Amino acid sequence: MFYAAEQHAAPTDPLQLLLQYGVLGIFAVLLIIYTKGSIQRERDRADRAEHQVKELNDFIRNELLPKQVEATILHKQVADVLGEAVQLISDIKFMERNERRRGG
Repeated sequence: MFYAAEQHAAPTDPLQLLLQYGVLGIFAVLLIIYTKGSIQRERDRADRAEHQVKELNDFIRNELLPKQVEATILHKQVADVLGEAVQLISDIKFMERNERRRGG
């Protein structure tokens, strides 16, 4: 019975409960407030980072990948043209040698 009366006398507000402990209670309250603020900052930072990652992924998917495909096609075309140019130069040199042999 004495125990039940003691429970009713205790403050039910967590802040009041901590403040009854004096300086330690104040430090505990400050640490709790700081911790809550830190957690919220980290959540906000994580949300911003996630948003940036999504934007970068969208940019890569929508802008860079199509350009890479286009560049790959152009690279193949350039390689084909260079191969044809090398073949033409070789043919011209071969024809010039044959012409010199006939004329000489």
